[in-house]
Amino acid sequence: MARNVSRPNSPHGSDNDPPYDAYDPALDEDQPSLLIILLSAACGVGAGVIGLYITYTVLGWEAPPSVFVAVVAMSVALGVVGAGLSIVTASRAALKNIVFSCGLVLLAALFLGLCMVAGAVAAALFLVSQ
Repeated sequence: MARNVSRPNSPHGSDNDPPYDAYDPALDEDQPSLLIILLSAACGVGAGVIGLYITYTVLGWEAPPSVFVAVVAMSVALGVVGAGLSIVTASRAALKNIVFSCGLVLLAALFLGLCMVAGAVAAALFLVSQ
């Protein structure tokens, strides 16, 4: 709704309506929450590390079953924490929060892999140059 600028404003402010629609807070209820995303991603990664440590180091399992347990622990913790925090905060975006948390974990793993490859190449170049 545009303001009519061809005539002066009325003293009662009837034509001083803002040029935008009124803010509707009900539209924001199903938006993902950054705090829930970060907490569920952190809890998921922590549960994965703990699951891998317990199965590989403490119990002495082989690497493939230990990694399987770590991935399952990470997935379960990420889902439970994301859904639990969404319930506690009465957010209707539980699925969006969990999906974004999984995406954040995937991006962190890809970044870690990229850093490891770059470090390996730099180490190889350092050894060749000496």
